[in-house]
Amino acid sequence: MRFTCSKEILEDALDTASTFAETNNIAPGRRRILAEAFPDEVHLIGYNQKIGVTCVLDAAVEETGGIAFDVKYSEAALADLPDDAVITFSTTARDYTPYAHILYAGKVVEFEGSFVDAYPDLPTVSGGRSFTIAQCHLKDMIPQVSFSVSRKKHTIQAGVLFDVEEDTLTMVASDNFRLALRREKLLAPLDGAPFHFVISGSDLDQLAEFFEDTEDPVTVTEGTGHCSFRFGDRCLIVRCLKGQFLSYRNFLPTTSAEIRVEADVEDLQRTVETAAQVFHDKPHPVVVCKFSTDGTLTITGKRNSDTSEGVCPITGNGKDLVIGFDYTFLTDAFYTVPAQRVRMDLSTPISPCVVLPTDGVKDNFLYMIYPVRLRPEQIP
Repeated sequence: MRFTCSKEILEDALDTASTFAETNNIAPGRRRILAEAFPDEVHLIGYNQKIGVTCVLDAAVEETGGIAFDVKYSEAALADLPDDAVITFSTTARDYTPYAHILYAGKVVEFEGSFVDAYPDLPTVSGGRSFTIAQCHLKDMIPQVSFSVSRKKHTIQAGVLFDVEEDTLTMVASDNFRLALRREKLLAPLDGAPFHFVISGSDLDQLAEFFEDTEDPVTVTEGTGHCSFRFGDRCLIVRCLKGQFLSYRNFLPTTSAEIRVEADVEDLQRTVETAAQVFHDKPHPVVVCKFSTDGTLTITGKRNSDTSEGVCPITGNGKDLVIGFDYTFLTDAFYTVPAQRVRMDLSTPISPCVVLPTDGVKDNFLYMIYPVRLRPEQIP
């Protein structure tokens, strides 16, 4: 194998591929990636058995071939070269062992590698159903729902549902105590029947780091057991979760709420944080919310004899509803909601609070938070 490219292009691809480099329990410090040269392009591949990435390099290929190597050697070889360097990457074999060479200005750095067939096969995703969406939408949507996945890693609820139909992508996550839903339009209407799949929330959080705040497209393809996210010169492949996801439509509100109030998100954040000052490191603390008739929401935190209270202005009649929530669930919703002002729909102390866009605003999210039953001593 032999190809020539700029240091900048190679370093950028190495940085991406090394994020998902293959590791080994026998040699825990080893992080291997795969380089393959084809007649028209070069691929740098990282695959950790969960997530895989292929980076396509703009390079002049002189000889095809491939090698797997520990990324720390290539990083060290490039570290002292000038930023505008143009380098030649080549391979040779001695005593049944392949070696990689990085050549610049007459100097060569050599390091040992392994043959291509010793690297795990990257899953292929082809011929499946696909859709295209703007990178900025996918980048925003993932963290705005993934906080609601279940912490029980081996269940389907540890994943995020991708529900694709007509011209809309709906992403849903729920740990059975709360539900987060986001919608965005596709760049082009779906060509074919609706479909859906589920991807681990933790895997999606890693993928989101690679998307940029741009309208450039991401093409998402569902395969057999895996999905691919193709954008620019990158292709990320991730496993799909198996199982029956929550029938979320059955839990969405179908009638008008008895209580409907609105508030600024910054006021809600400030108020709930004030109420939580007494909790310190207490796990799953409960705050008590009183939606008053006088246009205020009072949120109270209580621990032993200590009490902390925050007051938030609201519009609408709260009918003096008193309801308890897990503090963490409230803050997660208030700090991730994609709006500056929200509407909250409520009914009874044992019915969920539904956080929605205000009237006349783009209807692209819904957060549902289930309440905590309050003991008499918890009510202020």
